[in-house]
Amino acid sequence: MQLDEYKNIIANRHDSLSDEEKETVRRMVGTPTGNVLAKLVGPELGKAITVGQPTTITPKRGGLGSR
Repeated sequence: MQLDEYKNIIANRHDSLSDEEKETVRRMVGTPTGNVLAKLVGPELGKAITVGQPTTITPKRGGLGSR
């Protein structure tokens, strides 16, 4: 298997992840776990997928000030 073929496989796997799983990948970027995975995958495969910024979750307000 050639490197380009493997890149396509990785990209297809990333595309098939659920939105929640993609968000998990986004949140790992820059963490110790994410850094180790980036070292294992390397820049060649890391460029096969585009990982955006994590989405921000607006916390629900509670209590008296929520009205």
